[in-house]
Amino acid sequence: MHLTERFNGKEVFLVGTTNQSTMLAQRTQKLINEIQPDAVMVQTNEKWWDVAKMLQYVDSQQEFSEYQKHLDKYTSW
Repeated sequence: MHLTERFNGKEVFLVGTTNQSTMLAQRTQKLINEIQPDAVMVQTNEKWWDVAKMLQYVDSQQEFSEYQKHLDKYTSW
């Protein structure tokens, strides 16, 4: 969703995604790269983040799927 802040005209892009596949994660990354925002904020919980920050250098859906069972524990929080 593209919003314009009414007092000073700043643009805000609200993106809701779970990125449960590399395709979705790459789509989100492409959007961020295209828009080049001043800031990116992620809302999650601490336990999910503790697991998700291990996802460095994931290059395929197969590699991502190996983490999925750990991440699924925290998606309903």
